[in-house]
Amino acid sequence: MTTPINNNRPSASIARFRRLVPNFTINGNPYQTRQTVSSVQTLDTLTFDSLATINLGNSFGTREEPGDFEIRYTINGDVPTKNSSVYSRPIVLDRTISNGEIVTIQAKVFDKQSILSGKLLKIQLIIK
Repeated sequence: MTTPINNNRPSASIARFRRLVPNFTINGNPYQTRQTVSSVQTLDTLTFDSLATINLGNSFGTREEPGDFEIRYTINGDVPTKNSSVYSRPIVLDRTISNGEIVTIQAKVFDKQSILSGKLLKIQLIIK
C-alpha cells in the first residue's frame, strides 16, 4: 500500500499545478505550442539567423503565487528534473551552440519543494 504525499495543497490545486506550462517568447515574439501528448506541449522546429533569445516567462495562468514555483530547463534534450538548471534569465543560443543542428530546449514548472511538476515544454530550434 502506498501513502499519498501530504504537501498541504488541496487536490484541486495539485491538478491545476500539473497543467502549468511556462509562457515563453523567442526574440521577443510569443509562440503558441501544441499538445502532442497529455503531458507535453511542443512547438514545430524553428530556424533563426545568428541567435535566438528564449524568455521563459513567470506567468503561469494561475492564481497561485509565482514565488511558489520555479522553472527548470535543459538545452541538451533531456527532460528537466529537480536537479536541472533553474531558469533565472533569458537563454541565449547562437551559432556556436547550434552549428546548424537542432537544439532541443525542454522546460518544466516545479514547486519549490520539487515534489510536483507541470507539463513539459519542448522547443526545437536551429541557429544558422
